[in-house]
Amino acid sequence: MEVLDKRLNLQELEERILQLWKEKKIYSLIRKKEEGKEIWRFIDGPPYTTGSIHLGTAWNKILKDYLIKYKRMRGFKVTDTPGYDTHGLPIEVQMEKELGFTNKQDIQEYGIDKFIKNCQEYAKKNIKIMNEQFKRLGCYFWDWDNPYITFKNSYIEGIWWTLKKAWEKGLLYQFYRPLNCCPRCATALAKHEHEYKNIIDTSLFLKIKSAEMDDTYFIIWTTTPWTLVANEAIMANPIAEYAKVKIEDLNEFWILSKASITHLISGELGYKYKIVEDYLGESLEGMKYVHPLIEEVPYQKDLENQSEKVHTIILSEEYVSASEGVGLVHSAPGHGPEDFEVGVANNIPVFNPVDIRGIYTHLAGKFEGKFVFDANEEILDLLKQKGTLILTNEVEHEYAHCWRCDSKLVYRATNQWFFKTESLIPELLKKNEEIYWVPKWAGNRWFKSWLSTLKDWCISRQRFWGVPLSVWICDNEDCGDIIVIGSRMELMEIAGRCPEDLHRPWIDEVTWSCKKCNNGLKKRIPDILDVWLDSGSVVWAAQEFYNEDLENFDSWIPADFILEGKDQIRGWFNSLLCSALVSSNRKNYNSCYMHGWTLRNKVKMSKSKGTQILPEDLIQGTIDELKKTKTYSNIKGIETFRFYSLGVTQPGRDFNFNVKEYADNYKILNTIWNVYVYANEKFSLAEFNPSKVDFDDKNLSRFDEWLISRTHSTIKRITELSDKFELPWITGTLRDLIVNDISRWYIMLNREKLEIYSEDPHKYHIMLILFNTLFIVLLMLAPINPMLSEEIFQKMFKPYSKLLKLKEDESIHLQDWPKFDEKKINIELESEMHFTRDLIENVRALKEKNKIRLRWPNKRIIIEPKEEMPNLTFSEIVKKIGNV
Repeated sequence: MEVLDKRLNLQELEERILQLWKEKKIYSLIRKKEEGKEIWRFIDGPPYTTGSIHLGTAWNKILKDYLIKYKRMRGFKVTDTPGYDTHGLPIEVQMEKELGFTNKQDIQEYGIDKFIKNCQEYAKKNIKIMNEQFKRLGCYFWDWDNPYITFKNSYIEGIWWTLKKAWEKGLLYQFYRPLNCCPRCATALAKHEHEYKNIIDTSLFLKIKSAEMDDTYFIIWTTTPWTLVANEAIMANPIAEYAKVKIEDLNEFWILSKASITHLISGELGYKYKIVEDYLGESLEGMKYVHPLIEEVPYQKDLENQSEKVHTIILSEEYVSASEGVGLVHSAPGHGPEDFEVGVANNIPVFNPVDIRGIYTHLAGKFEGKFVFDANEEILDLLKQKGTLILTNEVEHEYAHCWRCDSKLVYRATNQWFFKTESLIPELLKKNEEIYWVPKWAGNRWFKSWLSTLKDWCISRQRFWGVPLSVWICDNEDCGDIIVIGSRMELMEIAGRCPEDLHRPWIDEVTWSCKKCNNGLKKRIPDILDVWLDSGSVVWAAQEFYNEDLENFDSWIPADFILEGKDQIRGWFNSLLCSALVSSNRKNYNSCYMHGWTLRNKVKMSKSKGTQILPEDLIQGTIDELKKTKTYSNIKGIETFRFYSLGVTQPGRDFNFNVKEYADNYKILNTIWNVYVYANEKFSLAEFNPSKVDFDDKNLSRFDEWLISRTHSTIKRITELSDKFELPWITGTLRDLIVNDISRWYIMLNREKLEIYSEDPHKYHIMLILFNTLFIVLLMLAPINPMLSEEIFQKMFKPYSKLLKLKEDESIHLQDWPKFDEKKINIELESEMHFTRDLIENVRALKEKNKIRLRWPNKRIIIEPKEEMPNLTFSEIVKKIGNV
């Protein structure tokens, strides 16, 4: 038995243990031990490959890691494949920045092939970085060498399979959405037909009256006054900070982002103001407003009857920035791709009162027959007359023009591709009822509500870096035959060839003669897919990792468990279930745990404000509040955060990171460490060898029986909590056992018997009970604090692997979960001890009240029970502590 360091240095300990796991190849031993066991199918919701994980990502991974380690100890073979989401706009934008591009035309000129390769290399580079970041969290025993990656050909094929199945079932169809059109040429233009030029436009700040609050207005900013005719909603960022501000000069209230208050109100306008209420963006959702041109555009009243979301606040984290404008964005789904995307997701009808020539139709009411750009001045004058125009400015910005005639382009709705998910609502709701949700209200209320109002899913996007939409259409207008390809093999059979890389532009080069009309050419439509379809198809698209020896996508098996944040109600939880229903008419996950967002002091963490905390800050101990205090200055490493984050909040609720709470959790870990240090020291001084202690259950005192009962009760409780995925109550349950029951009670009352000079006949019996109990506790601590528990195991328990009947002793993570014995659980005895401890607290309180020191002796204690009292089995303890 090696000596444990008295001082707990988590950072050094963690790095040492991570190196041990690497050198001893512990992960390989774990995988070998799992062979032939029942599979617990966990699916990792893929984080985006940004190259940097934040505290929320760390929390998410640690919760998953606990369950992976727990289920392994319970005897399951766990699917531990991590995933990475690699396609989509974030990487495209990053590449544009790195290459110095300002528009999509630059990508065309640079070469789509080179651009796609750059995107892919960027994702690969960040995957390596993020792998190491996750390992450092203690999430080491995952298959980091073989993550599923959404840009791989095998994965893309899985998504194509989804499309093919949906097409065969009549659930994939073409509809319309906004694209740039040239009013002079009267045609819609592809992206490569745009030319971007800088122009000067009039931007305006507009106040839009609340329909529910007196003298209250929502403030928006726009550079396209003509689109206000088609306004249907206002978008807010769900995690941004907003405020209701009283404008003293006008005696009215404005709602806008906190970040814009000073600049706009006191800066640009020179008004005096007072903040009267704070909002988080998500709380604005559903608030109603009065359309600013409701009298001039009567059809706006008809739109309100078509959807309850029309003329309300809707949410978009992706397309609304609190740091730009005023944090509230005017939305016209018929005239903008982002507006359309968010509008369709919120069941808002697409209103397009503009024809292909850029002329308002009769639906535009008063503006019928006017060219949209000519209407800008008239609309500005109208708003000024109504008293709703706050401020106008000249702004220079980039705008798309026609490459043929140099005309300014007009966004208007055109054809796109959709999944017919609205028709599946009854079946989606039925499948949702079969899912075990933690918390229950996440599924019963939130997800049910979302599914109940679901509209058809627009899956096509006009971008470059993504899964190509596998739809080929005959270019003969009289034919227009459509074929949806479901695999590389099918494409090879039909077209006679298939590119090595299925991305654009190589897939776009695959064409063939139309066999239906014999007069046209089958060409792939240039669209790519919504990235949510990438992750939504993971259960079968990543089957090479999850479904061993299965030969086709049809044979996929649902996940036993998934876990993600509350934003995934509209995201991954939704895309998973919808993808499964449109392709296979069954659900693809059986259990789902939903957590909240990570906050700091109840507000969103912000890099610009210096309130963001990264995992590296915790590992290196660079949090300012910690550095300023002597007591907490040595808190480094990630194990404190692991313990803290597992039990910090209830399922579904936000994680409000608080430095004091974080430090308090370090104290708990330090106490746990000191319990093992103390026991280790006493065992060493007494030359205690557990294998040489002659002991049986007949030698147990009632005090010993109580500790054994509490231990087995705790095993049972934590097992039940873990099996039900009720994660936040696990650390508190274990803390009560080791801190309150073992440290502050069992050890405290046996301290004299454990000293080196003690000649108590039960000394070694007590040590053996403590040795066995602490090993059981360590097993339960292992999934929570894998590195701390490994250090204690290696030095304190590994030498006694034969006594402990360990089949594998290289790591604590090769051990089985402890089993509870109902025969050893004595609830009545635990109740008697609980009463005894309460009684002692009363004795202490009485002595303090009467100014009698605790160690001063008293002749007697008289107990007058107000109700039935448990047996005073432990009266000697009361006498000893109370000095009676």
